[in-house]
Amino acid sequence: MKKRIPQVLACFFVAGILAATGLESIKSYENAKTETIEFTVEENERYGLHVGYGTLEGTVTNYSDLSSFEASLPHGYGFKRVSSIGFDGQLTLVAQPGSFVGNKHSFHVAVYVKVQGQNVKCIGEIKDLIVPLAYKDGVLYGLTSNTIETYVVSKDGSQLMFKDFADKDGYYGYTRKSNDISTTKEFSNDKQKFDEIYYDYWDNAEDIEFTIK
Repeated sequence: MKKRIPQVLACFFVAGILAATGLESIKSYENAKTETIEFTVEENERYGLHVGYGTLEGTVTNYSDLSSFEASLPHGYGFKRVSSIGFDGQLTLVAQPGSFVGNKHSFHVAVYVKVQGQNVKCIGEIKDLIVPLAYKDGVLYGLTSNTIETYVVSKDGSQLMFKDFADKDGYYGYTRKSNDISTTKEFSNDKQKFDEIYYDYWDNAEDIEFTIK
């Protein structure tokens, strides 16, 4: 992903211009809901992680395994099987038609898991990204016009969550070693840390290539 760094920096720059001129179409942030440590996000288009009302989170399929679920996807859908650090299982990323760029990569993905005793279900969506979703060593990587985000699945497979989060407005956020929130280290007004997260993570992850049905 090193060759994409100028492109991503340009996206941040353009997003800043649009916001300053009032041309950027962003919904009000008034309904954003966060918690200091877990940073639960609901219905907030400022972030790439979407859970709760109005999303596919909680949707339970009729399939008892990921392979059967993947085989059932309609023509034009894309999927990718990956792992997540700290979660003893796999997840299937699903991209709908119309969300692809270059016929292989996607800006909008729904995350499905199989937990023992339950059918395959969706635990959240990742969308509103300005570059395609990426992946490296059990971690998903997303970039919005305001934030750098990484995502993992909770240990019990019940939720999609931030591993790391950094917001360019105020240069605040936190980092974690895995899906263990006890490893959370917060920061604020720290551009150096923000830049460190950007280069450490986005210089390594690779855009996900989906298999298209």
